[in-house]
Amino acid sequence: MLPNYYLNDMSPKPQPSISFRQGAFGTKTEFEFLPDRLKFTLKTSSSVQSFFVAYRSININEITDYSVKNAWVLNAGLVWMVFGGAFFLMKTTLGLFWFAAGVLTYAGGLLTKKNYSRISADSCNLLVIRDRQHDEIIAALRAANLLYLRRYAGFYENESLVDATERFRFLLNAGAISQDEFIRLHTEASGRSHVAEDEGPPNLLN
Repeated sequence: MLPNYYLNDMSPKPQPSISFRQGAFGTKTEFEFLPDRLKFTLKTSSSVQSFFVAYRSININEITDYSVKNAWVLNAGLVWMVFGGAFFLMKTTLGLFWFAAGVLTYAGGLLTKKNYSRISADSCNLLVIRDRQHDEIIAALRAANLLYLRRYAGFYENESLVDATERFRFLLNAGAISQDEFIRLHTEASGRSHVAEDEGPPNLLN
């Protein structure tokens, strides 16, 4: 994360708003890229949750795999196995049919899953379904995050060389600036620091 003392001193630059929608197994997600933050909406059969996420908080370089099985298919398989067991106890020919159908359905539910990329942020985990839009959404999240961070590739008045170097190194590690940009910024920060030292404190006797 960027040091806290840099986070509130500049307003984000406007960006065009774009949005993506995904869905799987009755779960729907929406990514709306607003000028100053991301609106992430997660819709399930029982709830709708919306989160506003600061672009600076998206840990785009820390993506983990997340998988979800089809709960409806699993539950249907269990119900059919129960029916089959009940019919079997009643010594009806339907018992074996329903039990076998339940076993096959449940096995299919175990094998059927949806894969996500999970990205942590300050207010929630962002879930990106691995479908045809996956790479485009990841690229948009990365671009929004890096565009925000690049605003800090400048200079602050009265900032020490150590603090400036720490900030530039953070931006380099985050991928917001290149190695060449880091060297240029560090060199310029060193020059500014030397100028400030040469000027010395103001003369209070005049």
